[in-house]
Amino acid sequence: MRRPVATMAALGALFAFAPSRAADAPINYMILGEGALSCGTWTSHRHSADAYENAMTAWVLGFITAGNSWESILHRRNLSEGTDSDGLFGWIDNYCTAHPLEDLSSAAMALELELINRHEGAAPK
Repeated sequence: MRRPVATMAALGALFAFAPSRAADAPINYMILGEGALSCGTWTSHRHSADAYENAMTAWVLGFITAGNSWESILHRRNLSEGTDSDGLFGWIDNYCTAHPLEDLSSAAMALELELINRHEGAAPK
């Protein structure tokens, strides 16, 4: 039974250093689902209420939720505190308009790093 706790601790230690990497440093992980779609696809389907928009917005919320989960475990903070889905999507809208050839996962990672930077120095809750 101790093995899952040790595995979680090891993964936590690994991910604790990920936010301190430079924003332009390559991060190697497999992109699953709609995160592999381009920012251009995000922009062209926003506010269309079609299946693409529904899937992409759900993917972004899942990505940010996973980040919140790790931050909660490691630093006892909620990265998206003080904003809502519309605020998160607005940030992605702006990023994707400026970077249409990047994939949605790059936009979500940049948003997560922005949220981490916003919380730097904040006292844990």
